[in-house]
Amino acid sequence: MTRTKFVLLFILVHCAVLAHAQTKLYYSYINDRRFTDITDLQGYLFHPGSFEIRGQTRQEFQAGSYSFVISGNNLYVAGDQIKGVYSVNSIKPAEYGYILTLMNARDPTLQGHLKVILTDRKYVDALVFKRSSKDKEMIFLLNDPPQNLSKREAAYFTDLREFVIENTDSLWGKSIKPFLLIERSSGQQQRLQMADSTELRFIETIEVIDKRKKPKNAQPEPPLTYPLPDSLVGHPDIRLERSYSAVMRTMTYYEDGRSERLQKVFEIEKASIREEKNSQDPFKRFVVSLKTKSGDLDIFLDTDKQVSYFNYGTRSYLMRGY
Repeated sequence: MTRTKFVLLFILVHCAVLAHAQTKLYYSYINDRRFTDITDLQGYLFHPGSFEIRGQTRQEFQAGSYSFVISGNNLYVAGDQIKGVYSVNSIKPAEYGYILTLMNARDPTLQGHLKVILTDRKYVDALVFKRSSKDKEMIFLLNDPPQNLSKREAAYFTDLREFVIENTDSLWGKSIKPFLLIERSSGQQQRLQMADSTELRFIETIEVIDKRKKPKNAQPEPPLTYPLPDSLVGHPDIRLERSYSAVMRTMTYYEDGRSERLQKVFEIEKASIREEKNSQDPFKRFVVSLKTKSGDLDIFLDTDKQVSYFNYGTRSYLMRGY
């Protein structure tokens, strides 16, 4: 991975879909993401915490020992005795969630399925994998997040319906800490971690321009800063120059095991908010558009002007609970 790439370009560690640096692996937790549509499954990496074969065995394992990800028309599976690339013949809704009918890309006689079991709130509870018609179903269970982690993440990440943007002035001095990244060009999804320190912060800078004439023998005075003293508010020879920026911070990882915090500054030339009256998606009824020299930043709001996600380039950053 080059020094200019963010860690935000997701890594499929065991499936060899992308070349990448080794990074710390985490479990996928039940409440990490809602899957309200079949397309939400594309590119999402599942790291379950245990599996069972009914009537035979139950086993817990370390994060990353087994993984599942749908990419294009394939299901990539990593793990002891089931590792392989399986062609996805179809993905259909089912009463319990979704079902993928599979065929092994190297051995077409190996046909099976992956059942995606959803809770009532559309979280994935389990993945039921059957390698072929001759094999038994393996029920892979996602872990509940540890209580201490759940509390810390709730305090750290920006939740859906947490950040209201009534107008563009509501941005300055605030920040967004996204929970999930989607690389739209490839469909890959990455569940961000607190350790990545990914944050988009909005900054208003105010410079005081003092044009008052000073007496020749006057003692030097410290430069004026904002806010101005009441006695100088509205003074004709003093003006305020305001500039606006957004700062994106994140972490990148290198092949030699090193990591580095990266920062990108977007100088905002224009900020506006518009209503998408024809939008059928309640999570993108309003759009805050920030025009910058480095490209546009678009923040999508729901019907109550609460932040759902934001886009930069080909990447979408989702709020926790989206």
